[in-house]
Amino acid sequence: MQQFNIDENILNRSFSDYESEYFIKIDQEEMHDYEISYHYNYYYPSGTPFNFSFMKHRVSKAGFAVAKDKSIEQVVLYLKIFDIDMFYKDLVKRYGKPETTSISKFYLEKHGYKIPSETDGFNENSYDSLPTPLLKDFKNLRNVTWYEVNDSVNKIETNLIVRNKPSNIILGTQTHEVEITFRR
Repeated sequence: MQQFNIDENILNRSFSDYESEYFIKIDQEEMHDYEISYHYNYYYPSGTPFNFSFMKHRVSKAGFAVAKDKSIEQVVLYLKIFDIDMFYKDLVKRYGKPETTSISKFYLEKHGYKIPSETDGFNENSYDSLPTPLLKDFKNLRNVTWYEVNDSVNKIETNLIVRNKPSNIILGTQTHEVEITFRR
């Protein structure tokens, strides 16, 4: 079985390097629910023997947005992470601090704030004293984004977006579903 480590360099490659019988080509005219966004035209489902990984974590499913010339424009990876704190520590070690975060309701409430829809007369300045998220807070945020990842190496603008999914408890161990997106 061939193993592929996926990182930002995938956007410099052709989908032909990865394409196999395990991928499902998504017909945008048909309405199928593959639990993946509509703009991906190839889907790699859970349970297939093809082996993708991201930073040594096995990819459970993936979606690829592929141009007509077979160049990969965007890829989304789904991971199940058991040690989410270590995952973010390794991510920051590799890619540096993120440029932007999307604050979640949990994080706002932790610091005594409410989301805008729960606030009368909301003003953006209301959040000025909200502390910048620390590494340990990343698991509680909706999105963490790195812009122009390895720009000098790639020669293309690559963004890395990490979205946290709800946690599950499996056999007494907490696991996080994490969505990783690389896009131009």
